[in-house]
Amino acid sequence: MTVQIGLALSGGGAKGIAHVGVLKVLEEAQIPVHVLAGTSMGGIVAAAYAAGLSPAEIEQFFRSLRLLDMDQIDTTIKAGEEAARQCLPELLALRDTPLPNRWARWWRSLRSSHISRQDVQ
Repeated sequence: MTVQIGLALSGGGAKGIAHVGVLKVLEEAQIPVHVLAGTSMGGIVAAAYAAGLSPAEIEQFFRSLRLLDMDQIDTTIKAGEEAARQCLPELLALRDTPLPNRWARWWRSLRSSHISRQDVQ
């Protein structure tokens, strides 16, 4: 049996950039990540990593944003909106990146749209 590692990255605004450190440590320990998921900033980091960017490249991208001082991260909503505005052009470049979708059939069986109202109550 082959062990596969799945990694779920949470949100948390600018604090979610800490996920890059987790990816660095996993790579240094030669622990491969087979499945990624994320929400909010975790989703951005997961998408960038799945698209082939290294943790160092992801970190460099975030450091290049004018509003992020990695030593004093502003986690206010206003800062989050500004970060999203600055990230948007780079993130849109990822939209044409083919990502494997090996789980489509499995996902269809779990989607909330397949759960009837009666099942939920």
